[in-house]
Amino acid sequence: MSKILVTGAAGNAARMIRPYLLKHYGSLVLSDRLPVTDMAEGETYVAAELTDRAQTEAMLEGITGVVHLGGQPMDLNDGDWETLLPQTVSGLYNLYEGCRAQGTSRVVYSSS
Repeated sequence: MSKILVTGAAGNAARMIRPYLLKHYGSLVLSDRLPVTDMAEGETYVAAELTDRAQTEAMLEGITGVVHLGGQPMDLNDGDWETLLPQTVSGLYNLYEGCRAQGTSRVVYSSS
């Protein structure tokens, strides 16, 4: 059975896609650094900060697939690199390394 993790689960994109994923997979693990307040039956929440590599790897234990929607939302023209780098770039690196270490076989990566 597939165990699917959705990162950035409190964000707008995740709110739109979660019902479809839930219908297909039956259950989802949701993660965000912010609380997810609109969970449906079959969804569980794991608080995690993608900038923390150990926390990210632990969150991936038993996960077979990831829909990665987490990151620092901002307009690149208005944002500053010091905020964007750890939240988005380092967080993605930690997620990929965590998937590799935990044997997670699939990652769907969304980018703007």
